[in-house]
Amino acid sequence: MNDEENTTQVDQQAEAPAAPEKTEVAQKRGPGRPRKAAGTAATPRRRGRPPKSATGTATKRRGRPPKAMSLVMEFEREIEARFQAKLDKAEAQVNELKAELKAAQKRERAALKLFEKQEKALTKFVTTWNAKELAKVQKAAEPKKRRGRPRKNA
Repeated sequence: MNDEENTTQVDQQAEAPAAPEKTEVAQKRGPGRPRKAAGTAATPRRRGRPPKSATGTATKRRGRPPKAMSLVMEFEREIEARFQAKLDKAEAQVNELKAELKAAQKRERAALKLFEKQEKALTKFVTTWNAKELAKVQKAAEPKKRRGRPRKNA
């Protein structure tokens, strides 16, 4: 009750007219700062936590929420569930694409190995075939040796 009396006294002081206005013009407090209002000096500033009666209905309520709040909460849960379902679906698609990418990379590595082996085999075949053909050509170019009985010199 003491808090309620204090707040009513503060309200009454705020409603009471402030000190009679001065005819002097208030000076500026610095560059770009506004002048002091005439009524601010008369009202005392409270420090600390405001009394419970001043907060009013802003305090948390305990117990079952009102019907409107439960509908809103249900709607929010439904939206969250939809969002989670979409998120799960997208995550499944991402995992599927990752697996597909992994398989494609594996096939690519296997194809590269096969291509390298094929190239090695091809170069080996070409070099050996080339050597054989070159040997045949050289053998054909050499003069043939005569066989048979040696001739008498006449």
